[in-house]
Amino acid sequence: MSVRNRVVNPLVRALLRSPAHRVMSRGVLLLTYTGRRSGRRYTLPVQYARADHGLILWPAHHDRKRWWRNLQPPAPVRLRVAGRELHGTAQVLVDDKAQIADALTIFLARFPSARRALGVAAGASPDAIKQAAEHQIIVRIATDDRPADPPDTERV
Repeated sequence: MSVRNRVVNPLVRALLRSPAHRVMSRGVLLLTYTGRRSGRRYTLPVQYARADHGLILWPAHHDRKRWWRNLQPPAPVRLRVAGRELHGTAQVLVDDKAQIADALTIFLARFPSARRALGVAAGASPDAIKQAAEHQIIVRIATDDRPADPPDTERV
């Protein structure tokens, strides 16, 4: 387990659950999902961008991460976004490279520093982003307007 997972993530989770959440809420949410095999509930902070169809999460270096695999097939999730608890359905986009490129374009507009992890330069052409999308995944979340149930015990 990395230093980020042991030290930074718990601090970010606490901040996002506190009245001071506005410090980070504009770009980071808390994603709660259930492990496919374990059945345990996990909560982690994730950067997000808003889109017409919901929220976009980009697991940079997805081959090194496992959390997104629990969202296949589409899975119910709970979110804490800007101080609000919401329900949603997460879908992992793997094969639709046009949708992935569109989502990456939105994500990069929100987080220009993510270009380095993606390997595209500032002002990169749509074709360069499409080419980079060939080896990426996106998690798209459609949110419900209904509030989430009160949190119960979860693995953090």
